[in-house]
Amino acid sequence: MSNCGIENGNNYINNSNSSTFNLSPEIKSPLAQSTFIEIEPENYVINSTQLSVEMSNEQIESSKELCGRRIVDMNFVFKQILNCRHKGGLDCTFLDMELISEHRKGFFCSWLFKCLVCQIKIKIDSENTSETEYVGVNKAAVSGSIAIGIGHTQLNEFSATIDVPYISPNVFIKLQSNIGEIINETAWDEIYLAGIEEKKLAIEDGNLNSDGVPMITVVADGSWCKRSYKTKYSYIINLTIIGFRTKKILFIGIRNRYCLICERSKNKNTISETHNCFLNWKGTSTGVEADAIAEGFAKSIEMHGLIYNKLIGDGDSSVCKRLHQTLPYGPKLLVDKIECLMSQPHIEKSWSKNISINQKY
Repeated sequence: MSNCGIENGNNYINNSNSSTFNLSPEIKSPLAQSTFIEIEPENYVINSTQLSVEMSNEQIESSKELCGRRIVDMNFVFKQILNCRHKGGLDCTFLDMELISEHRKGFFCSWLFKCLVCQIKIKIDSENTSETEYVGVNKAAVSGSIAIGIGHTQLNEFSATIDVPYISPNVFIKLQSNIGEIINETAWDEIYLAGIEEKKLAIEDGNLNSDGVPMITVVADGSWCKRSYKTKYSYIINLTIIGFRTKKILFIGIRNRYCLICERSKNKNTISETHNCFLNWKGTSTGVEADAIAEGFAKSIEMHGLIYNKLIGDGDSSVCKRLHQTLPYGPKLLVDKIECLMSQPHIEKSWSKNISINQKY
């Protein structure tokens, strides 16, 4: 066996100096004065749920004791210890075992113990990984990072502050992509359910066109994501269409004017590698909101079986103009625009616009 460093969050720490599982309460670096060895999977004579054990005489290299803190499911850890059964009739228990090594993957840990009497080995996991509905600690940590708006660097800084081993960049990115897909699917499921609710209300009120298609009133507006200072960096524009009756989202349109990988390749005059590119808008900023709203209206029948015959929005005339150009419901049914004057910014915008028009005459 040879000593090796930490790689991609999978760390093997050898320890056999103590007969008890000791995580030092002192505030030290989790990596301080530790020897890392690789334990082959077949050496783990365990089942994570039943904790079956076998006899083994293999010698494990010793190193200094562990340090730092860990995140564990205490109920599951205690159950594993209580279910530990030794074979051989030597009346040995978990008290006769010593910690041999630790295997870490992000916040998840497994500890390999060896009985000093009967020489069996038992693996204790920090949480249950066999249940499909159980959210692992790594996925939960990344999900929390997304919810509060931080990334890998901030999560690692927090972990280092409380002296807990952290997630590697590769593991974080993989989990982040997986969670992003789940959030996207869940969001669209909720959007379809909102459409069903709006459709039901329209039918009950008799708001139907000549072909029997329900018609509803919607509210639409966009937002611009800002970054940095001195420059606006308004690269991502989000547009939302909301049902007036249910106050629930019926459509989300995103226009992204920037892709990091494409921009880097452009600056280096190279061809960008195959990637999931989010760049989907190269037009002007003034036309992006109208384009996204027009897309939502064009897909209303396909998505929900609804016609958005009335639109409540701000004083942006380009939106109404675009809808009259695209005619999402044909030339016989034009969308009525209702000016929104419920918020202070919209009142000021409309007031300033009317003054400017009057001054021309």
